[in-house]
Parts: sequence; structure tokens; C-alpha cells
Amino acid sequence: MAKSKRYINTSLLPDDILSYTDTEFYNVAKRIVGDNAAQLLEIQSIRSPDSFLFMPDVFAILNIKCSALNLLKEKLCLKTDDDKYIVKPGIKSIMNYFRELIICKQAEVMKILSYQNKLSTSVIPPLTTTSSTMSENSSSQQQQSLLSSTTDLVQPSTTMSVDEHYHRNFIINSISNWCEKFSSKISLIEGSDYYLILTSLNDT
Repeated sequence: MAKSKRYINTSLLPDDILSYTDTEFYNVAKRIVGDNAAQLLEIQSIRSPDSFLFMPDVFAILNIKCSALNLLKEKLCLKTDDDKYIVKPGIKSIMNYFRELIICKQAEVMKILSYQNKLSTSVIPPLTTTSSTMSENSSSQQQQSLLSSTTDLVQPSTTMSVDEHYHRNFIINSISNWCEKFSSKISLIEGSDYYLILTSLNDT
């Protein structure tokens, strides 16, 4: 027969219970295990969740003959006819449950911290290569457009009756307009950045 898994409701504990000490810790303990069992923790100076978990048996002190413990023994234990004290099963059970609550809360915190560490160490792939490629493609397209436009502009026409001065000004102005339109960083000056030589069909 399969063993059923118990439900541990960690919402009974504050989210920051692991940082509680002294009064804060004892107040939570009172709410879970009751005043008498919480007093057992306090009388042993079990001041925090960590010190509680490191105690193998919080009831072991009740086996000591000590008058200061007699009143607490009567509240937490059953006294046998031969004057022995046995911790009430309900008290022992709720104390064990309190221990399991803290252990489960620790596990939850560790999972959250582990997840946060994974997020903080995740690296977003750089986009430098893509941006560089796009920039190179754009520059290449602009250069091709310039060459194409210039080639079209310098083709001589046999049907035009205008003089060479008109053609030269037209080509220079077209190149300047292209630079202004497609790139504010490019400025081409005829005679410095390029040389324009016009020939007629009769010279070829």
C-alpha cells in the first residue's frame, strides 16, 4: 500500500521566519505549538529556527531532576505512578510538525535563491554581429545606388542639344542631392573626391 504524503502548510510561517530570533521566534512558536511548548524552547535558550533544528531532542531536558522544571513538566507531561514523566503525544507531535514546517520553509527559500541565481547568471546573446551586418548591408546598398545613379547620369545623349556646361552642372548637382538625401555624412566634391570627364559619341 502506497504511503500517503502529508501536506505541510508553510504559509503558517512568516516568509522571513528564518531570520527571527528571541521574542519574534518565540511568538511564532507560541502560535504553532502553544505557550507551554514554546516555554520549553525558551527555557533552553533555543532562540532561532537554526538552533531549534540543531537540537536532536528538545524534550530530553525534562528527564533531568530539577525543581525549576517541575511546573513545566506537569503541563507538558503525564506523570506515571512510579513518578516518571512522559511527554504528552500531542505535544510531541505538534513540536515535530513545527520542526517540519521550518525545514520545508528552508527548502522553499533555497529554491527561490537558486532560481534567482540562474536568472542573474543568464547572458543575453549580443546583437553586435547582427547590427554590424545590417550596417554593412545598408552601406553597400547606398554605394551601389550611388554608382548606379552616377553611371546613369554620365551616359551621353545624342538627342540633347544642350552644351557641356549644362551636363556637368546637372551631374554635379545630382550627386550632391543624392548625398544629402541618403547620407548626411557624405559630401563629394568634384575635382577633389572625384573627377568628371565628359566625352561625346563622336570621340569614341
